[in-house]
Amino acid sequence: MTVVQDAPPTVVRLRTPRHSWIPQLMAGVLWLFFAAMYRWVIPDSIGWSGTLGVFWLGLGLVSIAEAFWLRTLGVDLTPESAVVRGFWRRRTIAWREIQGVVSRQRAGTWVVQLLPEHGKPMMLRAATSYFGFGVGTHVQQFHQIGQWWLAHRGVDWRPAPPPS
Repeated sequence: MTVVQDAPPTVVRLRTPRHSWIPQLMAGVLWLFFAAMYRWVIPDSIGWSGTLGVFWLGLGLVSIAEAFWLRTLGVDLTPESAVVRGFWRRRTIAWREIQGVVSRQRAGTWVVQLLPEHGKPMMLRAATSYFGFGVGTHVQQFHQIGQWWLAHRGVDWRPAPPPS
């Protein structure tokens, strides 16, 4: 029996980087702290009947839930396709249908986009950098996605003809 060391993985999962969801989590914890302080510092005559405490509690819970949900967004790289996990749905794009993988800067944020043969470019939530945070991770994941595309697009892949 032969064991191959360094065998390539069958699926690579890239998720939203920490610098994207940790501030959201911290804000949620802060809102919960404000709600708790409102409950115990303000006299009992106002207590939880005040809408401000309930508002802070709700905002904190929603922010924490959103932070944990943001962690699940990203892209799964399989030998056949890229599975993009977005806000509303999961989309599978075959490698042969992708015309390119590009890195673009928009409003101080670096993002990776997949350029499908038909349709508009798809921005990936993974491999993003915000205002200088996570640039190294962005570059590394951008090259990883690009190399995965080059290795798996197949020998039959041809660039799409220019629109007439």
